[in-house]
Amino acid sequence: MIFIFHIFFTAFFLGIQVLTGVPVSHARESIAVPYGNADVNNAFVAVVRDVGPSVVSIRAEALVEGLQIQIREDGLDDKALSQFLEDLLKRKRRIGTREASGIVIREDGYIITNHHVVSDATKISVNLYDGTNLEAQVVGSDSKTDLAVIRVDAKGLKVPKFGDSDRVEPGEWAIAIGSPYGFDKSVTLGVISARSRPGLHVVTPAGELIQTDASINPGNSGGPLVNIKGEIIGINSIVVRPGQGIGFAIPVNVVKRVMNDLIQSGRVMRPWLGIGLQELTPEMKKYFGIDLPGTMIRQVVEGGPCDRAGLMAGDIIISVEGKEALSPQYVLNTVLDKRIGQIVSMEGIRKGKRFMASVIAADELGHAYSRARVTTVDTPRHFGLLVKTVTPGIAQKVDQPDMEGVIIIAVESGSPAHAAFLMIDDIIQFVDGRKIRDEKGYHSAVKRSDPEKGTLLMVDRAGSTFFVVLREDNKKP
Repeated sequence: MIFIFHIFFTAFFLGIQVLTGVPVSHARESIAVPYGNADVNNAFVAVVRDVGPSVVSIRAEALVEGLQIQIREDGLDDKALSQFLEDLLKRKRRIGTREASGIVIREDGYIITNHHVVSDATKISVNLYDGTNLEAQVVGSDSKTDLAVIRVDAKGLKVPKFGDSDRVEPGEWAIAIGSPYGFDKSVTLGVISARSRPGLHVVTPAGELIQTDASINPGNSGGPLVNIKGEIIGINSIVVRPGQGIGFAIPVNVVKRVMNDLIQSGRVMRPWLGIGLQELTPEMKKYFGIDLPGTMIRQVVEGGPCDRAGLMAGDIIISVEGKEALSPQYVLNTVLDKRIGQIVSMEGIRKGKRFMASVIAADELGHAYSRARVTTVDTPRHFGLLVKTVTPGIAQKVDQPDMEGVIIIAVESGSPAHAAFLMIDDIIQFVDGRKIRDEKGYHSAVKRSDPEKGTLLMVDRAGSTFFVVLREDNKKP
C-alpha cells in the first residue's frame, strides 16, 4: 500500500512538472518567506547595526503658552471663584519640550533633523548613540522643506550612507529608526507604500514625499528611513492620524541639497522663476485641444524671471530641460536642481503654437497678501456663481488697488463652481481669455462660451491666480 501511494505521489508531481514546464524544486525555491529566512533577518540586523550609531535623540526646549489652573481643596467662595476664572483665562508662558530624532551627516558634529523640532527652541540637547549628552546649536533651518541642521561639539561621529530616493520603488523594504515617545534606538519595519505623494496636496520644495507603513510616531521626526542596503532614503517627518500605517518621509535627494546649503550659508539658496503652476486637467486639455503631458502657468510675478523671459499666465509648459513637464511638482523639482543664475529651458504652447523660452533662475522672493470678506447674498447664476463688480472700495479692501474683474459673493452647493472648489472672495479676471471689468462683461463673456469646450476662468485668490474650466454638466454629487 505504501509503495502504491509513493508511485501516485511521484506521478502527481511529475505531472505538475510536465504541465507547467517548471521543475517542482525550482517552483519551491521561488517562494520567498522573509520572516523565516535567516539571510533576510540577518540583513535587517546588519542594517540596524550599521545605521544605528548615526542616529541621535534630540530634546528641544521652547517657550509655549499654557493655562495655569489652581483648585482649592475646601471649595471656592465668590472671590475665589472669580480668581479661579481669571487664572483659567490667563495664559502664562512656560517651557515645553519636543522629543525627536536626528542623523549625523558629518563626523565633526553636524546633524540633520526637522525644522519643526528646533524652530524657536531656547535649548537643544542631543543624546549620541553611546549615551553622551551634548548641547547643540542651530546652524540653519528651512521651514519650506521642514529641515534643519544643528551642530554639537564632537569629532569622529559615524556618518551613514545616503541613497538615491529617485530609485525608490513601492514594495521595497523600509526601516525607520528613531526615538518615538522618547524610546531611543527603536526600530520599526515596513515597506514603501508610495513614492510620489504630494506634500499634503500642495506643490512644495520638499518634493513628493515617500509614504511608508513602517510605524512612525511622535519622536521619530528627523530620524532616518532606510532601505535594505543600509542607505538613508528619507527623513521621517509626518504621521497621519487617526490613520494607522501612514507615515511620510522627505526624500533624501532633497535632504542632500538642502543640508549643503544650510551648512554653507545658514539658509537655502533656492532658485526661483516667479511663476505659479497648476495641474493640466482633462477638462483643460479638451478646452485647449491638446493631448500632451503638461502643466499650466496660473500666475506670473511682475518683474520676475519668467516675466522678463516673456512667459504669460495661461501658457502651457510641456517640457523643462528637454523632459516632459509631467506635473507642477516635477517642474519645481527640476528648477530646484539648478543653481541661482543658471538658465532653465522650457518649451510651451500659447494659443495653439509652440514656443521656446530660456529663464534665468533668481534668488527666491516672498510676497504677502490679504483678503477682505464680502457678505452680499443674492440668487446665483451661471455655474452656481453670484458675482459682483470689483469696485475701487473692494479693490482697496483686498489690498490690490488696480484690481479689475468680478468678485464671487455666493457659491451654490453642488454646482459646477462648487465642484471646482471656487470660493467666496475669489476674483474672476478673465473669461476665455477676455479681460473682465464688470458684471455685464462677465455675463456676456460666459454666454459666448462654447458649452462643449466649457468656460475657462482665470481666478485670483488672495493674490495668487489659477485657471479652471467650468461646464454646466460638471456638478458635485
